[in-house]
Amino acid sequence: MTSPSQGNATDFILGAVAYDQKVVAIWDGFQQYFRTRGWLFDYVLFSNYEHQVEAHLRGYVHVAWNSPLAWLQTERIAGRLGRRAQAISAPPHPRARWCMRDSNRDLRSVILVRLDGGIDTIASLRGKIVAVGARDSPQATLIPLNHLADHGLMPDRDFQVRAFDRLVGKHGDHIGGERDAVRALLRGETDAACILDANHLAFAREGSISPASTRILAQTGTYDHCNFTVLDGVQIGAGRPFLRAAIRDVVRRCRSAPASRSRRVEGVGARPSDWLHPALRGRRSIRRNRHVRHQHRDAMQVDLGSLTLAEGGYLLVKRAVRRVAPGEAIVVAGEADDLEVDLRAWCRVEGHRFDWQPVAGTARGQARILTGAAESERWADARRATGEGEAGEDTVAEHPPRSWGLAARGATIEAGTPEFDFHLTDKIEVWSDDAAHIYQQAVAAQWDPETAIPWNAPFELGADLEGAIVQVMTYLIENETAALIVPSRFIAQLHPHFREVMQVLAIQAADEARHIEVFTRRARLKRNELGRSTIGGQVSLKTLVEEPEFSIASFLLSVLGEGTFLSLLWFIERYAPDPVTATVARLAAQDEARHVAFGLAHLSQHLRREPGFRPRLADAVRRRHDALRHTAGLNDEVFDALLLMAAGSWEHDALRQGSRRLRQLIQDMDDGRRKRLVRLGFPEAEAAALSALHTRNFM
Repeated sequence: MTSPSQGNATDFILGAVAYDQKVVAIWDGFQQYFRTRGWLFDYVLFSNYEHQVEAHLRGYVHVAWNSPLAWLQTERIAGRLGRRAQAISAPPHPRARWCMRDSNRDLRSVILVRLDGGIDTIASLRGKIVAVGARDSPQATLIPLNHLADHGLMPDRDFQVRAFDRLVGKHGDHIGGERDAVRALLRGETDAACILDANHLAFAREGSISPASTRILAQTGTYDHCNFTVLDGVQIGAGRPFLRAAIRDVVRRCRSAPASRSRRVEGVGARPSDWLHPALRGRRSIRRNRHVRHQHRDAMQVDLGSLTLAEGGYLLVKRAVRRVAPGEAIVVAGEADDLEVDLRAWCRVEGHRFDWQPVAGTARGQARILTGAAESERWADARRATGEGEAGEDTVAEHPPRSWGLAARGATIEAGTPEFDFHLTDKIEVWSDDAAHIYQQAVAAQWDPETAIPWNAPFELGADLEGAIVQVMTYLIENETAALIVPSRFIAQLHPHFREVMQVLAIQAADEARHIEVFTRRARLKRNELGRSTIGGQVSLKTLVEEPEFSIASFLLSVLGEGTFLSLLWFIERYAPDPVTATVARLAAQDEARHVAFGLAHLSQHLRREPGFRPRLADAVRRRHDALRHTAGLNDEVFDALLLMAAGSWEHDALRQGSRRLRQLIQDMDDGRRKRLVRLGFPEAEAAALSALHTRNFM
């Protein structure tokens, strides 16, 4: 690893631990934010905090996002090296706040017990088994065990510690160890479990724990969690002091409502027992904050009664918060045992100030909540995913940003959503005003292969005629597979903002899948083996499957290919020697007509807006013809099978009649292509020339 001081490729590099997949999205968001402000920011992810601390001290990163334990490790090692570590702050204010998220401040750990466990006090844990998280987790191990030590119970002397060492080295930033500790408690394997207060609420909301089975025995004092740590003398880019730059571009973003206490980082330091405890004890508790308690005496009231926050009480609180302006207060009252712990954790995560006041002589208590602006600020730069038009109209944007992602058209999208790799993002490339109507028609016309086709109808064909039907079905399966792949491939590239087009393509793919099913069942109805597939047919279809541009692929497949197949399917339906073959051809033709209709509707709209696109369509036909000029076209097996099917027998007159019918099919195919090309604005002569260049393989 190269020290950042050896070059100026970035303004600063941050180190963080990859405790979860979400950290990539978190720091990518930071990267985007800094780059919009002219900063070249990058980050390095470590598998554990010990390696991150070492890399930071060696100068490989400018700043580290540290856990409380990693902060102490950095501070102590730096001191032994004659250096100074500090959390990023915002001077010159004498009561500078440390730069950390509100959700990382004023945390508490709780000790859970079972209601039927017979443990009523901390002293009752003597001789018992206490479950904790990973052994290096401050919140689930070190701080709660220190709390017990402060109450006279020393770990491994007065009670047994059972650690659930999930991902040691990540300092408990994940919650796997805490989940395991709670599960062990519920199974009766331990007598208590230590977890973070916010996880108590999370586990209760998801149903992992219940007020009917557990209760909180004790809770620790408040402490802070992760912070940005820097070392003295760190320089950024062209010699800019890092702290001065951070003050301007980072710490400013961390400011919120008036603080209820000093923003000093509450550290953790070692005791002789090696269990950690809060090092700074001189801070004033938030519940004594007179600013919160006495502000807005006419605050909105929310009475939860016995309803716990996890049982839905948080929704009532959230509704009340949304009805007042940021900075105003609401009062929440209730008598649930865990209300104080859960409401405090909820307020911290949501960015509100919290002041708990027990009601003397009762089991009730109430909290005065000073509402923060986190939610309103979160949505301040949000944008509605819609085109230009009146408010509430479902208008389609001409160029929806990739950052709109998977959001429904018309939804309000949070700023900072990651960009998706959608390639089809221009309305003109894909849109048709008829898409919604075509989709509705398709939904109404769906049919069940099991009931719509008379599979049990009695018929017997001669071996040759049955063989001809099998060969035709084999050919149809091959072509319908290509017709399934093409729209399926573009669905993944299409911006979801064009939902009607996506729905049409999806139902087209479903149609083709159903066609493949029924053609296969018909081919195997009387015999086990299918027919033959030739090189020429595969090469012709390959040019369709590999066409990269949506509009051109739609032109070649739907307008020319499937349009030609419409004539073929109606031909098969007319001359089919049995009811099953006739029915599958008829039903498939009805579906294909919608596919052709969408292709024509899309391209007509495209060409109205961009007439210059028409020569590109003609060039696509010529290129495909040139690519296939050395192939044989429709294989003899298929041509012969169609002729025999149209004849119905080996009689001379029947064969002569079948030959005339087949020639008429070829003419009908050509006439249909020419008409569709004229509909798209091609002159008659050019339409005739382009139709003649269409693949002899039909699709």
